[in-house]
Amino acid sequence: MKWYQKAAAVGDGLAMNQIGQMYQNGEGVKQDPTEALLWYRKGAEAGDPMATYDVGWAFARGCGVNQDYAEAMKWFLKSAEAGNGKSMNEIGGLYATGSGVPQDDAVALKWFQKAQQHGDPSAMAWLGSFYEQGRGVPRDLAAAKAWYEKAAAADNDFAKKWLAEHDTPETRSATK
Repeated sequence: MKWYQKAAAVGDGLAMNQIGQMYQNGEGVKQDPTEALLWYRKGAEAGDPMATYDVGWAFARGCGVNQDYAEAMKWFLKSAEAGNGKSMNEIGGLYATGSGVPQDDAVALKWFQKAQQHGDPSAMAWLGSFYEQGRGVPRDLAAAKAWYEKAAAADNDFAKKWLAEHDTPETRSATK
């Protein structure tokens, strides 16, 4: 904590975000989501895209603040503009579920595509789900399995579970 505080004192946004993470998770300090959000905001104001994402995350989940999807979207968009794939995935998730925005599979798909281009494993799993269910794209089990495999290779637990549960003749034949 001491070194993060020293770095934060000279304006290091990443250090500010790390202090927020410590408060969020109770690592070396008493867990305090409100204090975490304060540090995330400081990091965001210092220009750290991950801190900006974390402010959005706090608002989306009501962690240290009342849940507010519109406010979350504002922070996610700012972080996404800076190239943060996790924020792009969160925006896609808000559109996929209609949380704070009208549910829109086409817009969600666009954001998941952007997020996966930045290596986000959750976005890859979402794409697998969209192809599996035919949401915004024609249903395509081969494409679904390919996205789940890519997500699993990037250590996404949902995709790993899906692949283990869906090793069936239908999915095997769909990928041949």
